[in-house]
Amino acid sequence: MGIAPETTVMEAANEMRSAKIGALLVMRDDRLVGILTERDILNKVVAENRAPDEVEVHEIMTTEVVVISPGRSVRDAMRIVTRKHLRHLPVVDDGQLVGMVSAGDLTRSIVAEEEDVIESLYMYIRGDYPA
Repeated sequence: MGIAPETTVMEAANEMRSAKIGALLVMRDDRLVGILTERDILNKVVAENRAPDEVEVHEIMTTEVVVISPGRSVRDAMRIVTRKHLRHLPVVDDGQLVGMVSAGDLTRSIVAEEEDVIESLYMYIRGDYPA
């Protein structure tokens, strides 16, 4: 989901709540210019006692957005979110936004992959593994 930099924090927070998401990508002319997270709202608006209906997203968004290309692996993405302490990672291909993954998405993918490996090993040990 994307929002304009001039959107108020209140509007952005309501959009996040209704979509049940923790971050919004900030877009200008189909170009990623920032990311707004729950942490941004908490630390830069709520904790500073600012009025969310008077603050615009561009005032508090993170502008140095870490991104990943779609050709990278899930494990590469997990390394990035872990090392940089991120919860959301936009996917950009040749300057175009193609999606976003969360740390939860990545964790679920890795766990599913590991479960498949464990099941394959278990079947092999039991002798049920197809030849």
